[in-house]
Amino acid sequence: MSTDQNLLESVRAHRTRLAAAMLFGAEGRERPRRSMLARLLIGVVIAALAAAACVGVGYVQHVLEQQRIERQQVSNSEPAPTAVPSLESGSTT
Repeated sequence: MSTDQNLLESVRAHRTRLAAAMLFGAEGRERPRRSMLARLLIGVVIAALAAAACVGVGYVQHVLEQQRIERQQVSNSEPAPTAVPSLESGSTT
């Protein structure tokens, strides 16, 4: 047999062992479906929470960016303060 063939058989054996371990566990007996369903639901809930957190962080960043842009526009649109001419004691206007 070639080295490639040995490697492919080794990978196939590892996949089979991993699948058996996931289905039957360390004890060698099949896990109850209820246990697997509970783990699946917990995984879905964790994934939903992670997605909600990502959306929330994105929204907060968007709002903060919009506020920064608005402040920048307001500061750019304000006219620069002009110097007020001082009144001399002898001049009248």
